Amino acid sequence: PWVYVLTDGVHIKIGVAKRPNQRLATLATGNAANLRMLGCFPGGFELEKELHSRFSKVRDNGEWLFTTPELLEYLNERIHDKFITVIDGKVQTFTKMLNVKLTLAD
Repeated sequence: PWVYVLTDGVHIKIGVAKRPNQRLATLATGNAANLRMLGCFPGGFELEKELHSRFSKVRDNGEWLFTTPELLEYLNERIHDKFITVIDGKVQTFTKMLNVKLTLAD
């Protein structure tokens, strides 16, 4: 299974699914907020439980968490292709640039 991280633009949800994109589609059905997948990483229910325990002080409702610098720092370490931040109170993502060395041909 995968640990997935998604946002409604304000909160962050951490959960577990075999098919994270399918889970996102299920959660989005009937949800007034525009849910977006922030990323996934290998793990299962034990890791999910550990993360919910680690961030229990910022829990809003169920698996939904308030966004904090500590939570963003953790996610940015685990999700390698995106940088996650908050701008004007909204969760924003940016694609990380790969460190690629370019050489010019003669």
